[in-house]
Order: sequence, then structure tokens, then C-alpha cells
Amino acid sequence: MGKGYRLVELEYVADLAVDKRNIEYAVVVYSWLIKELYLALNDQLADVELEVIKVIHFAAYPSIGIHYKPSMRDEKPDRTTPEDLKIGEEIEKLVQRTAEKLLEERPVREIIQFIGSSDIDWKARVDEIMK
Repeated sequence: MGKGYRLVELEYVADLAVDKRNIEYAVVVYSWLIKELYLALNDQLADVELEVIKVIHFAAYPSIGIHYKPSMRDEKPDRTTPEDLKIGEEIEKLVQRTAEKLLEERPVREIIQFIGSSDIDWKARVDEIMK
């Protein structure tokens, strides 16, 4: 069974992501955001995986997926409880707000530095995500 994700939908980046000519830019911005979200939210993301994923809704496009991994429980560790759902919703809101704030407040040079210091082949990364 695959992971369940909540999505971070960021208006301006989503506009890039749905245009096939700009998908690489969206993946770069989402990748930078994930790095910054882990730094900004640190312990608050202890049971959370953030990753750039492929979304299919009318068309295929990349987005940030949030996967909440509830701490192991003695009974039925693979079942999602109502408490897990509530925590997942709170994490989604926190990540959404923080990502929007990062995009508003951080200078574009940080994204440029992220790209320049990375040895990622962004075309290959997009192909991997969107396959």
C-alpha cells in the first residue's frame, strides 16, 4: 500500500507546476522550500516526511506532499486514528503557512544559491518525479 499524502498548494508555484514548460522551476522551488521547512520547523516535523511528488488532478503536476508518520503504537500501528487525522490537519496548516511565509520573506538569491550549490540534475529529478 502506498503512502497517503496531504498536499501543500502554493498559488504562485502551482501556476508554474501546471505548465509543462516550467515544471523544472516548480520542482526547484519546492525542493528549496522543503529544505527550508525542515530548518524552520525542526522538531515540529519529527514524524513528518516532506517530498516533491506527482499529483494527478485533471493533469499531472508536481507538488509538495506531506506524509505524517504517527509514532508507533502498541495496538494497530498501521491504522489511522481520528487523533492522527487531526494532527495531520494541523501539520498541513503549519507547513502551508510557513511555506507561504518563506516565499514572501526570503530573497530570490537564496533559491539561486540553492540551485548553484546543488549537484542535482533537475531534468532527471523531474523525470523521476513525473514518471
